[in-house]
Amino acid sequence: MKSEARICASVIEPTPDEARRVMAGAGPWADLFEWRLDFLSSTNVPPTIDDFPHPLILACRPQWDGGGFRGDEEARAAFLGKFLALAPDYVDVELEAGEALWDAIRGRPANTRLIVSLHLWEATPPEAFLIARFKQLARAEADVIKLVTRAQRVEDNLRVLSLIPWAKDLGLELIAFCLGPMGRWSRVAAPLMGVPWTYAPARAGAASAPGQIEGPLLRRMLEALT
Repeated sequence: MKSEARICASVIEPTPDEARRVMAGAGPWADLFEWRLDFLSSTNVPPTIDDFPHPLILACRPQWDGGGFRGDEEARAAFLGKFLALAPDYVDVELEAGEALWDAIRGRPANTRLIVSLHLWEATPPEAFLIARFKQLARAEADVIKLVTRAQRVEDNLRVLSLIPWAKDLGLELIAFCLGPMGRWSRVAAPLMGVPWTYAPARAGAASAPGQIEGPLLRRMLEALT
């Protein structure tokens, strides 16, 4: 029986058919899927996502935020907008995305929920700066907010995880953990503290961010602790 803590399998395959295949393989341990459109090798849009596992998150990360999309914000908005017409369950957009991208997000289908994310790839800032960025996210009118930083020492994880009770008190859904080898344990602790989900690569050896734990192992860890 699965733990109540949820795992999102992140998919970085180059084609929709490969994405479907990998999602099917992750089905025994994954609860939802993040399809990283910035890894696609073609701009062709599949006619439907009805046969994809659900819930499904769409994200198209630019290079400046650790992703693979090479175009400008206008090109990214046009590309992501085509996929938004398929009405995914969620779309994830960066807090610092350009206005063209935000215009595309505002035109999303009514049932597509919004995740607004902030990734601090180099380090975990001091507490005051971290709280200020959390407050920026809290004002974003998102359904889910996401704040992740790179841990350079164990204590960094504690500063980021401490935001989770704050979010609960404000009635916010917050995803918060740390990136990198030093942040791996926070990916286990965060769902145990009540974040909506944590992330794992949809297939072995295909991590979309540093420090991800393989999905089957992460599932076993969560089940052992709940």
